[in-house]
Amino acid sequence: MSTEERGGVRYHAMRDLRNGNIIKNVTRASARKLWHYAITEREAGGPKLDAVKWVGSVGLYKKRDKGGITRYDLVQRTSDGLRVYYGVTDDGIHGEWKRVVGEEDKKAPAVSAAPVLIPPDEAPARLPAEFLGGRGHARSPPNG
Repeated sequence: MSTEERGGVRYHAMRDLRNGNIIKNVTRASARKLWHYAITEREAGGPKLDAVKWVGSVGLYKKRDKGGITRYDLVQRTSDGLRVYYGVTDDGIHGEWKRVVGEEDKKAPAVSAAPVLIPPDEAPARLPAEFLGGRGHARSPPNG
């Protein structure tokens, strides 16, 4: 995700993990609910690493339940920096991510539907290059 400020308004480029598309010129006011949440979290400084429950190089930052749906904010340390996955639902949890969210015994569908990936561009780590230039393919959190 990249951000630029024009006329006092921050414009973000967001990657939709359902289809890999990059959507440009997203503002807090124009963002869908989940993207609004992700932008707000990012502008507040991103994940606090001391609050992350780490399992190896992946971790759980937040878990919230609303309307019978559980959403997770997940983080992943890579050689390029920190990746943050906001609002991942149970159907997007697989592989090592199940251990992170404590769902290793729960059978999740094979289909992945994690909606948004937004790494912080400043703190706490540098952005991976693929999120600055859009190279690569983003999907739900990788199996590890």
